[in-house]
Amino acid sequence: MALITLNNVSITYQGSTNAALKEISCTIHQGRSVLIQSESGHGKTTLGYVLQGVFPSLIQGKMEGSIVYQPDVITQPCRDIGMCFKDPNDHLSMIKDSVYDELAFVCENHGLAPEEISFRVKTIARLCDLNHVLHQEPQSLTMSEKQRLSIGALMYFDVDTLIFDEPMVYFDAYEKKWFLHLVEDLKKQGKTIVLLDHHVEHYDTFIDDVIVLSEGCVVYSGTIQEGWSYMMHSSTSFEVLTRIHSRSGKPVMNLEEALKCIKGEEHV
Repeated sequence: MALITLNNVSITYQGSTNAALKEISCTIHQGRSVLIQSESGHGKTTLGYVLQGVFPSLIQGKMEGSIVYQPDVITQPCRDIGMCFKDPNDHLSMIKDSVYDELAFVCENHGLAPEEISFRVKTIARLCDLNHVLHQEPQSLTMSEKQRLSIGALMYFDVDTLIFDEPMVYFDAYEKKWFLHLVEDLKKQGKTIVLLDHHVEHYDTFIDDVIVLSEGCVVYSGTIQEGWSYMMHSSTSFEVLTRIHSRSGKPVMNLEEALKCIKGEEHV
């Protein structure tokens, strides 16, 4: 079922003459895991803002086109869709004296009883490996700890649609493994997951759909299985090409074969 549908959406930030997104049309389906892929500055974060509904309601600028949300699932996009930003400093309040209070702040805003708040904070602290920093000031944490804290704060909302913007940029190998397990668990729970990232390889075991952006335009939107055919006739990186090709169930080509396909010298 279509959860969010964008029809010819163009976005221009206030003070800019260049559109960040140009006539974007795509669909996010309920319960699917979606990778929105582009290089830096090509529109993936802006598309995340649009999907969550913070543009143009909270971010100043001009929007053309239309966004349609499944009304039985999403009534208030900013509340019903959670987003974890690339920079955790943008996600956290940073006005609390401790990590415990930062996590409790989310619950307090929802009017929960003190006993429930304490239980949830301890649960999230265990989930995100934050027990050892619960009494530290949030500003004193490393960037990876702040990112786990912002992910933990997002978990409180228990929303059905979650957007993660380059969530592993500050993570080491252990933390990346932890995050991937977390996302796979969320997917098994029926959550709709949207990942904004440069790379396919982090997520290629559980991604259902791919939206590829270039210079603010959608150049591919569809299932990851179908994506390999597009990649072979585009300038997309060989790394992405081979991984999507392997997901199609066909043997992975070597570099020479791939380059011939991209140049149109062979048909697959």
